[in-house]
Amino acid sequence: MWNYIPAINEETGGLENYRRFNLGRWSAFRDSFGSEAIGRMPAASAVGCDGERLAVAFLAGRAAATYVENPEQIPAYHYPPDYGPKAPSFARGAVVEIGGRKVGYLSGTASIKGHRSVGHGDLRAQFETTLSNIRIVSNRMGYAGATDPGAKSAHEFKAYVRRAEDGSKVAQWLAEAAGISPDAITVLRADICRAELDVEIEAVFGREQQITDSQ
Repeated sequence: MWNYIPAINEETGGLENYRRFNLGRWSAFRDSFGSEAIGRMPAASAVGCDGERLAVAFLAGRAAATYVENPEQIPAYHYPPDYGPKAPSFARGAVVEIGGRKVGYLSGTASIKGHRSVGHGDLRAQFETTLSNIRIVSNRMGYAGATDPGAKSAHEFKAYVRRAEDGSKVAQWLAEAAGISPDAITVLRADICRAELDVEIEAVFGREQQITDSQ
């Protein structure tokens, strides 16, 4: 799921808009899945957008996904109350396999260890922590080396940066880490769900293994 939230870090009625969104998202999953909701959390990203309209995009299919967490991060759905009345409802990654073909979806990943933000005010430090988290999750998803030079599978990366002028830096750093061209990385200017963070990166691994509607 990809969630685009207007004025994500601003407050409405005394509560940050991202935290208000998390209340609604949790309610929707609870109403749909009941006691099984935590085991059905999708891979997801949530960033700010212009305008006043919430936009949600999703990818769904008949095959059950395998969900992946990061042992160096508390699962988002178990965050303490410091982050709002309801924790964010997503898994760090999801893998789906149909007919022996596998595609992995990495959630929007940022500079967080445990449940705390790391590298406030230091873009390079935030990037390095984000890259560390990406490598941990991609390895657990079965894509070891996905962000190392010479990776053979087709992977797609999208980076969100709070400041437009940081886009070229993040693209260059990620390109150098993964051994790809900066032009192969999609960079978008967007506010990040935590006001103190400046970059978030998501990915799709194994995209060359296309899953068609007929499957």
